[in-house]
Amino acid sequence: MTYRSLSIESHASCESAHAPYVLGVNLPAIISLNAYTFPKRATQFAKEKGLDIFYVDNAWLRIAIDGLLLKEFLAHGSLTEPSYAEYIAKIGDDCWYVIREEEF
Repeated sequence: MTYRSLSIESHASCESAHAPYVLGVNLPAIISLNAYTFPKRATQFAKEKGLDIFYVDNAWLRIAIDGLLLKEFLAHGSLTEPSYAEYIAKIGDDCWYVIREEEF
Protein backbone atom coordinates (compact mmCIF):
# COMPACT_ATOMS: atom_id res chain seq x y z
CA MET A 1 0.00 0.00 0.00
CA THR A 2 1.22 3.50 -0.81
CA TYR A 3 1.46 6.00 2.03
CA ARG A 4 0.30 9.53 1.23
CA SER A 5 0.01 12.68 3.31
CA LEU A 6 -1.25 16.16 2.49
CA SER A 7 -0.98 19.04 4.94
CA ILE A 8 -0.59 22.80 5.10
CA GLU A 9 1.68 24.88 7.31
CA SER A 10 1.47 28.63 7.96
CA HIS A 11 4.42 30.96 7.32
CA ALA A 12 5.21 34.47 8.47
CA SER A 13 6.18 35.75 5.02
CA CYS A 14 6.69 34.94 1.36
CA GLU A 15 10.41 34.53 2.01
CA SER A 16 9.77 32.05 4.81
CA ALA A 17 7.41 30.00 2.62
CA HIS A 18 9.99 29.87 -0.19
CA ALA A 19 12.97 29.11 2.08
CA PRO A 20 14.57 25.70 1.65
CA TYR A 21 13.56 23.01 4.11
CA VAL A 22 15.98 22.64 7.01
CA LEU A 23 16.26 19.16 8.49
CA GLY A 24 14.69 19.05 11.92
CA VAL A 25 12.84 22.35 11.58
CA ASN A 26 9.19 21.53 11.12
CA LEU A 27 6.32 23.93 11.43
CA PRO A 28 3.17 22.28 12.69
CA ALA A 29 0.43 21.58 10.18
CA ILE A 30 -2.53 23.92 10.53
CA ILE A 31 -4.58 21.75 8.18
CA SER A 32 -4.30 18.03 7.52
CA LEU A 33 -6.27 16.68 4.59
CA ASN A 34 -7.08 13.12 3.68
CA ALA A 35 -4.63 12.62 0.82
CA TYR A 36 -6.51 9.53 -0.34
CA THR A 37 -9.85 11.26 -0.83
CA PHE A 38 -8.87 14.86 -1.62
CA PRO A 39 -9.79 15.20 -5.30
CA LYS A 40 -6.68 16.98 -6.59
CA ARG A 41 -2.96 16.41 -6.21
CA ALA A 42 -0.97 19.40 -4.99
CA THR A 43 1.62 18.83 -7.73
CA GLN A 44 -1.05 19.00 -10.42
CA PHE A 45 -2.46 22.22 -8.97
CA ALA A 46 1.03 23.77 -8.67
CA LYS A 47 1.86 22.98 -12.30
CA GLU A 48 -1.45 24.45 -13.51
CA LYS A 49 -0.80 27.68 -11.55
CA GLY A 50 2.91 27.95 -12.35
CA LEU A 51 3.96 27.56 -8.72
CA ASP A 52 7.42 26.42 -7.70
CA ILE A 53 7.64 22.85 -6.45
CA PHE A 54 10.45 22.26 -3.97
CA TYR A 55 11.48 18.62 -3.55
CA VAL A 56 12.83 17.67 -0.12
CA ASP A 57 13.47 14.15 -1.42
CA ASN A 58 12.06 11.96 -4.17
CA ALA A 59 8.79 11.40 -2.29
CA TRP A 60 8.25 14.65 -0.37
CA LEU A 61 7.54 18.05 -1.86
CA ARG A 62 6.67 21.51 -0.63
CA ILE A 63 4.75 24.21 -2.48
CA ALA A 64 4.80 27.84 -1.32
CA ILE A 65 1.39 29.41 -1.88
CA ASP A 66 -0.43 32.59 -0.93
CA GLY A 67 -3.79 32.58 0.81
CA LEU A 68 -5.89 33.33 -2.28
CA LEU A 69 -4.46 30.40 -4.23
CA LEU A 70 -4.65 28.14 -1.20
CA LYS A 71 -8.37 28.89 -0.95
CA GLU A 72 -8.69 27.96 -4.61
CA PHE A 73 -6.82 24.70 -4.01
CA LEU A 74 -9.02 23.83 -1.04
CA ALA A 75 -12.13 24.69 -3.04
CA HIS A 76 -11.32 21.67 -5.22
CA GLY A 77 -12.53 19.64 -2.27
CA SER A 78 -16.20 19.11 -1.69
CA LEU A 79 -17.60 22.30 -0.20
CA THR A 80 -20.59 20.29 0.96
CA GLU A 81 -18.26 18.84 3.59
CA PRO A 82 -18.08 21.36 6.45
CA SER A 83 -14.39 20.68 7.04
CA TYR A 84 -13.31 22.28 3.75
CA ALA A 85 -15.43 25.38 4.30
CA GLU A 86 -14.04 25.60 7.83
CA TYR A 87 -10.47 25.41 6.50
CA ILE A 88 -11.10 28.04 3.84
CA ALA A 89 -12.50 30.42 6.47
CA LYS A 90 -9.20 30.17 8.44
CA ILE A 91 -7.00 31.18 5.49
CA GLY A 92 -5.88 34.80 5.23
CA ASP A 93 -5.77 36.17 1.68
CA ASP A 94 -2.47 38.01 2.24
CA CYS A 95 -0.81 35.26 4.29
CA TRP A 96 1.68 32.64 3.10
CA TYR A 97 1.50 28.88 3.44
CA VAL A 98 3.27 25.71 2.34
CA ILE A 99 1.46 22.67 1.03
CA ARG A 100 3.32 19.52 2.03
CA GLU A 101 2.63 16.42 -0.02
CA GLU A 102 4.34 13.09 0.50
CA GLU A 103 3.98 9.70 -1.11
CA PHE A 104 6.02 6.55 -0.69
